[in-house]
Amino acid sequence: MAVDFGANDGTTNGATPVEMVPAPGAGVKRVIKRLTIHNNDTVAADVMIQYKHATDARIVDRDTALAANASRQVRDFVLDDTDKSIEIVLGGAVTTNELDWTVYWADFS
Repeated sequence: MAVDFGANDGTTNGATPVEMVPAPGAGVKRVIKRLTIHNNDTVAADVMIQYKHATDARIVDRDTALAANASRQVRDFVLDDTDKSIEIVLGGAVTTNELDWTVYWADFS
């Protein structure tokens, strides 16, 4: 079994979903090891992590990211098909700053 590692980072886009973890290639199982969210805004933000399969998106984690550099970590997602991915979306517009995020994964083939 081969193992490869990957990472991604970015910022939210308000109520528009942003892909955090792309779908794995054929025959690959992608295990998300750590997903961290930082809120640099002056107010709390409603954050949703969505599991997307083809065109269907399901909220798998929802929480409030507190203001002023609060961070939270979500772990243990598995993507096992070429049309599955993980997205982040906010419950509404932010006051000043979008939220930053980083994600790390391992691919098994």
